[in-house]
Amino acid sequence: MCDIQANYLANYLNILNNMLMTTNKYLQMSVETTRKFLGGFDFAPICKEIKEEYIMQTTTMGRKKTNAVNVIQSRHSNHKLTTLHKYYRKWRSIGSPETFIVNDSRKNNYKRMALPITTELNIATKIRTNYHEHKQVTYQTISTMAKHEWSKLHSCTLKKFSASNGWVYNFSKRHSLSSQAISLRSSSRNHKDLSDSPEEVSNFRTAYRSHIAKHGSQYVINFDETSRGSLTGRIQTVAPKNCKRQPRIRDIIKGRGLSIGCLITATGHRLKSILVTKGKSKRSLLKYGDYNKDTRCLLAFSGSGWFTDSQILTALDIIHEYTNGKPSLCIWDDYAAHKTERVIERAEKYNIELLTVPKGLTWALQPLDVKINGPYKQMMNSYWLQRHYNENSKDYHTNICETVLECFDRIKPEMIKDSFSCIHN
Repeated sequence: MCDIQANYLANYLNILNNMLMTTNKYLQMSVETTRKFLGGFDFAPICKEIKEEYIMQTTTMGRKKTNAVNVIQSRHSNHKLTTLHKYYRKWRSIGSPETFIVNDSRKNNYKRMALPITTELNIATKIRTNYHEHKQVTYQTISTMAKHEWSKLHSCTLKKFSASNGWVYNFSKRHSLSSQAISLRSSSRNHKDLSDSPEEVSNFRTAYRSHIAKHGSQYVINFDETSRGSLTGRIQTVAPKNCKRQPRIRDIIKGRGLSIGCLITATGHRLKSILVTKGKSKRSLLKYGDYNKDTRCLLAFSGSGWFTDSQILTALDIIHEYTNGKPSLCIWDDYAAHKTERVIERAEKYNIELLTVPKGLTWALQPLDVKINGPYKQMMNSYWLQRHYNENSKDYHTNICETVLECFDRIKPEMIKDSFSCIHN
């Protein structure tokens, strides 16, 4: 009897010992994998690619270009552009060694990793694939993917994993994904570089300089449409950092926002703004109260809530009122409502020369887009939040008018003057 008990005990100890050895083995593998990912990335091959790109550009073009790192970064989108610049300089400074192991300082970010690193890498790869196929990857999508992977790993346990917004945010940081709200349409669908259309850019700048030489810069005006919606209902998505078509933050407008037509002059003046709301008759303007009589703006309506040629004619009226019929130049983008017969006839009548920014180049050649619209929208966001305004408030429409006009008044004349320098350069 004692021999049987001793055999059972020996077998039991052997099983425990095997389990302990297996556990230690997997723990060691896990530690080695984490260390390799955190501190064992070899940047030498990427640095060599950058060096070869520099050499190739020097050979083919006769001089070095500064975009060699940008070219290589497009192949390795999981690394930031600044990171590649930093480590390439360091690699060159230590004599361009064959191996260049880099330690990652973001170790604290990995303490809350719920999923194995290989699983996270698979999810990150799917996100990049979906982004390049122009599919939105929302926080909810990533959360669902993570929960699905968790359930496969822990199907027999009662452990819970919520994959909260905080986890998704940290996941995005770990894998060099940008946590932003993406537009329902690509913000760079017509995006071009200045070098893509040298003739169009040259003609545009020549026309601008010609007007300045004849009539001066006093009546050079830039008109552009933008929008202001509610801060609630924002779409949260992620996309690769430093990607060619980096998404922009977009406030979701559900028929309650305003389209804003801004008019600025090369001498630093702000003209009346045109605020367009969605509606079918003048009754849609009553909800804005005393702002219908505000001297800083003109309120209008349209079926879509966006600018039509009727509102563009109003913009020309404002320019005519400011110039008093003297020769003037109106710079604006290539929008269908800017090219109707009524608009062209009214411009000729008012002695307004119309100059259209080449397609896809408003980011570089339109003053409002270059230096004004970005800070203006940020200012509106801050103003709205500081006053605790809410889209469900009964005063929503007057609050949004107040926000739009007060923030536009805060744009400094020096900033407006400086914005026109983008055309001179």
